Amino acid sequence: MDYYPVEFTAEARANIVAAKIRADIEFMAIPGMPVLSVLAWILPVFAAFAREACDVARTGIWTVDKADRHARECLRLLTIEAQYKFRSQSFDVPDLVGDGAILPEIQRTIESEHRWKAYQRELLEVAQERGSGVSKYLPAPIPYDEPREYVAPDNTEFTENEEEPSPISKESEIERRAALLRVYRDATGVSNRKIYSARNSIHKPEFYSWIKGDLPSDSATAINFERFLKLMKKPIPRVPKK
Repeated sequence: MDYYPVEFTAEARANIVAAKIRADIEFMAIPGMPVLSVLAWILPVFAAFAREACDVARTGIWTVDKADRHARECLRLLTIEAQYKFRSQSFDVPDLVGDGAILPEIQRTIESEHRWKAYQRELLEVAQERGSGVSKYLPAPIPYDEPREYVAPDNTEFTENEEEPSPISKESEIERRAALLRVYRDATGVSNRKIYSARNSIHKPEFYSWIKGDLPSDSATAINFERFLKLMKKPIPRVPKK
């Protein structure tokens, strides 16, 4: 996994890399490779990422829900990597993902583990620190024993800057796309040529336009291609024209 949001500092990235190296060193394969054996590799790395995500949320750079989305995406990518990684080493790894998503039974097992619960506790603490998870633009919650009548907040002003997130720079967008492509290639072993030669992917000019950050992120081509990468779809070769 090479998934580092641009908001992560060099120190944060180093902490995650160190956790992954320790997981590789300490990992012990168990005959039959039960799920818990694989999770013993996944969860320490996830925990390191989740701590850094919570720290970014504490600063106010991210909202709490954004930190949670990044942490869950990290968990998904780590799980995909673990399945490919250990199967490529001839271990009998059970199915962990399907169609690019963690299987429900695997997710339930993850959520029963202490590292996941520790992450949830820390996320809750951050939410409470940031205002108990309630926006300053919303009225106070109405107790269950009172009528559900909406009361508008007094003297609330909204500005365009508060409504719209700040635009991402082209440099950051290029870095995000490069990381997404690396994760896909590391997990599948597929080359760039096979990607842009596939009939279920995009053509070569669009592929390099996307890499350079020139292809608009809100275009249908970019959206469909990134979905292809995130779901770890296998390239389907184009049929040669006769």
